Amino acid sequence: ADLTPPSAPSRVKFVEDADNNRVINKTENQSDGDEAKTALKIDLPSNAKSGDILTINIDENGVERTITKTLSDHDIANAEVIELIPISDNKNINVEVFITDNAGNKGDDTHAEVTTALSGPSMPTIVLIDGKTPGAPTKDSTPTILVRSADGIPSLVDDKGAVIPSSVVDNGDGTYSITPNSALADGSIINIVVIDNQGNKSSKVSINSGIDTTAPNAPASVRFIEDLNGDGIVNSSENRRDGANGTTGIEVTLSSDAKKGDTIEVKITKHDSSVQTITKVLTQEDITNGKTNISIPIEQGNHTLEITAIDEAGNRGGSINSAINMDVSVVRNPVVEAINGDPVNKPTKDTTPTFKIKSLDGIPSLVDENGDVIAFTLVDLGNNEYTLTPNSDVDSDKIYVKATSNSGNVSDSVKIEYVFDNVAPSAPTGITFSEDANNDNVLNKKES
Repeated sequence: ADLTPPSAPSRVKFVEDADNNRVINKTENQSDGDEAKTALKIDLPSNAKSGDILTINIDENGVERTITKTLSDHDIANAEVIELIPISDNKNINVEVFITDNAGNKGDDTHAEVTTALSGPSMPTIVLIDGKTPGAPTKDSTPTILVRSADGIPSLVDDKGAVIPSSVVDNGDGTYSITPNSALADGSIINIVVIDNQGNKSSKVSINSGIDTTAPNAPASVRFIEDLNGDGIVNSSENRRDGANGTTGIEVTLSSDAKKGDTIEVKITKHDSSVQTITKVLTQEDITNGKTNISIPIEQGNHTLEITAIDEAGNRGGSINSAINMDVSVVRNPVVEAINGDPVNKPTKDTTPTFKIKSLDGIPSLVDENGDVIAFTLVDLGNNEYTLTPNSDVDSDKIYVKATSNSGNVSDSVKIEYVFDNVAPSAPTGITFSEDANNDNVLNKKES
């Protein structure tokens, strides 16, 4: 007679409970490719024999079932049995395993327990990165990522799924703010997953971080469009050419790395040290042309410009500087003070008279009724006084004077009003001696 029962199995383990926390999560359950079953590994005692009966009692949330298996030589040689048992979500599974020998002796049992959590959290949504639409450029290498998650706290992970150390703030409205503890690389991919308490991971949501910490190059050059002669001055005549008297245009030649969406910033320092900033966002047409035109407000006086390229991420590039003198002042009309040294109203027979001119705001010149210059000789007398003498005969009804400032601003043309008289008077009609009473051409004593 054999009255000695076999020993209890030395260990019973749910193989897919990889971290031995008595929970099988979705990831663990998927590890063998069969999500409907899980493997139960039973280590046999040393006195187990081929032909013994292995009994597995399973209690799944109060529903019981039993699996029996006759041990084979192969089982005994391996000292273990692996049995696949059905598995489903949200179950508490208790197993009791024992061996009965051929004589009917029942050994002690060994227990194992596991809880199933097979449904992972839903995929989160990336709402904003650094306050911008996800993927938009940012110069912040540790941007704050706003994530909406319905099923738990989201995590920032790398491309292999490893968690990147970050600060996570629960905003209390179903969103979380994630800020990496260390800088992410330019152009890196942001990956977000949700990991529940059972270790289940949601599907990963990924998007380009938009991180760009490289500053653009400075613009290549700048030109004042209305400074036609390149003298560093925009005068009234130049400024009026485009019909916009309160502004002037600059043409900025772009650097080779300029991109659509970049900004050109123009900082204008005026004669009174006040500063005004103008910006323009570059279009594809600007990029294609390699340059952009910007209208800037003008005032009288000197202006210095600092022109900077700023990319969409907010990186400020290099700057170039330029200056312009805006002289749009009104030139007062010149005044004719004398002609040939005589008062203006005194007639003259001189066909090339010398005009004495008072001009407070510029150099005077002689012009005809069409504004064409009449050749003349100019003498600067000092104290804003000049003499102008035509180099050839002039028509007194068609001679004007105007003044031109150093900036090229021009006064009105003022007609020189004077009397030209080159007609000699007629000869006397006769001469008589008043005492020649008898008109005999002899003065006698009595007549004289």
